[in-house]
Amino acid sequence: MRGEPRKAVLEAIDAPGYIQGFNLLTDHSKARFPDDAGYHYFGHETPERLAVDARLGRCKKALVAGSEIEFGLLRQVSQIDEIAIEISPRVEVERQVFRDVGTARRWLGIPDEYVIDYRRAATS
Repeated sequence: MRGEPRKAVLEAIDAPGYIQGFNLLTDHSKARFPDDAGYHYFGHETPERLAVDARLGRCKKALVAGSEIEFGLLRQVSQIDEIAIEISPRVEVERQVFRDVGTARRWLGIPDEYVIDYRRAATS
């Protein structure tokens, strides 16, 4: 799992039609973090995460966790990033961690009835 969400975000923001300011939802509910995941596991990647986030522009980033443990880990990552942003405030991403996709979608302002056609999005 390490690096996969970042790789997907980089592919999106490197696409020709990308416009800064799109909100982002990353669903980690099926992911499993390694047993050694914690501050040291995530902390050294903070500069890389923030470099990607700086390219997102002003937006919201919803992270969905699959368990209480993963919720805590993702929240820890968010807090590490928030502290780093206070030191170097070039990132304008508001982060929130959720336990379910529905709540994350509502926080992002995505209507419940909205469906993303991934096949069409992949070819545009």
